[in-house]
Amino acid sequence: MVVIRAFIDESGTNPETPVLSVAGCYGQWSQWKKFRELWKPHSANFHALKSTALFGTLADAMEASEIKAMLVSVSKEKYRIYASTHFKTALGDAYAACALLCAAKICDEVTPTKVSFTLEAGRPNLDFVQGILESMMRSDEWCVSAVAKAKKEDFIELHCADFVSHIASSRDIPWTGKLFDLKILKHVHVTEEHLEGSSPLVTMLFQKAKTTRKALKRMKADPSEFENFNRTMHELISVPHSEIQAALEAERAKKKMKKRKAKRPSASGRAGNGGD
Repeated sequence: MVVIRAFIDESGTNPETPVLSVAGCYGQWSQWKKFRELWKPHSANFHALKSTALFGTLADAMEASEIKAMLVSVSKEKYRIYASTHFKTALGDAYAACALLCAAKICDEVTPTKVSFTLEAGRPNLDFVQGILESMMRSDEWCVSAVAKAKKEDFIELHCADFVSHIASSRDIPWTGKLFDLKILKHVHVTEEHLEGSSPLVTMLFQKAKTTRKALKRMKADPSEFENFNRTMHELISVPHSEIQAALEAERAKKKMKKRKAKRPSASGRAGNGGD
C-alpha cells in the first residue's frame, strides 16, 4: 500500500514578521529515501534562517527526488482583524488555520492515497492541529493515515518545509520563483477577501448549528474540536451559492451603515460649525 509522507513546518511567528507561512513537503517513501541520500551529507545544523548558502543544494535534492511542496500563507494582522470568532473556533489561530489548510490541500493533491503527517515539534498551538488531524484519521472523508511530531534534528525531511516556509515569510522572491519554475511549489495565500467572505458564512453556520449543539449538551455529548472543524469545512462547500451571496450582501450592508454613521457629524459639531 502506497502512503505519502508529508512534513509540515512554519515560519513567521515572531512579532516583527508580518506574514505567517506554513509549508508541507510530501512524497512517497522511495522519493524521501533518495532525498535523504542527497541531502544528509549537507544537513548538519541546518536552519533556514542561518543557512542561506545551502538553499541551492537543498533545492537540487528536492528536485532530483521529486519532492513537492504546498505553501499556505496569511497576513497575521489581516487574520486578526477579518477572521471572526466563529472562524477561529473552527480553524484555530493563524498557524492552526494555515497548517490545517496545508494538510487539506496536500490531501487534495494526492487523493485517494493516504498521507502520514509529521509536524515540527514545539510549534504554537500544535496540540490543537495534531488533535484535529488525529480525528481526521477516524473519518473516511479525509486522507490522513498517521500524525506525529518531531524535531528538525531528528528528521531532516523537515528541512524542506523549514526552507519553503522561511523564503515565504521573509519574502525571498527569487527563491520562491525558482521553486515555482522547478514545478516543486504550489502556493495558497489566504487573503482579506477569503477571511472577510468566509467569516460571516461561518457565523451563519454556527448559528444554524446551535440547536444541534444544545441537543448534544442535553445528552452530555459536547461537539469536539474536530466536529467544529469538520462541520465548517464541509458546510462551507455544500451551502448553496444564493445563500452565501445573501450572507455576504447582508454583511456588506451592515458595514456600509456603520461607515455612514461614523461620518455623520454630531449635534455638538453642527452647533459649533454654525457659530463660526
